[in-house]
Amino acid sequence: VVGVVKSNYQYNIISKICADLDLRMYAPYWQRGHEFLMREAIDSGFEIIITGVYAEGLSEDWLGRRLDMETINELRKLSERFGINIGGEGGEYETLVIDGPIFKKKLRILRSKRVWHKIRGELIIEDLELVDKD
Repeated sequence: VVGVVKSNYQYNIISKICADLDLRMYAPYWQRGHEFLMREAIDSGFEIIITGVYAEGLSEDWLGRRLDMETINELRKLSERFGINIGGEGGEYETLVIDGPIFKKKLRILRSKRVWHKIRGELIIEDLELVDKD
């Protein structure tokens, strides 16, 4: 399952990798609107955190932040101000899905650190575990 939305490059690369590994690629979000998809993911019960920021307006405090309705509204404002893609499709930020309704278990981050490089940064996950859902 891949979350590619608009990038033909990403779609083609991932598709080729899957074909080489004799896997079937499933891209349910392909060619849909970013904000709609983000809201749909949250409404469906996915827990998503921001693990990398690489665009103007996205500061260190975004690292590790959960994607929720407030976050989407702030991303929309940043999109209007700085022209970033609200869905991060241009590499403005990266995410990690830590839980979802289709998963039997979820990821629990035990230890992480923020690494900041002047204008960009990453959340480095140093330790995590796969746990049963409550």
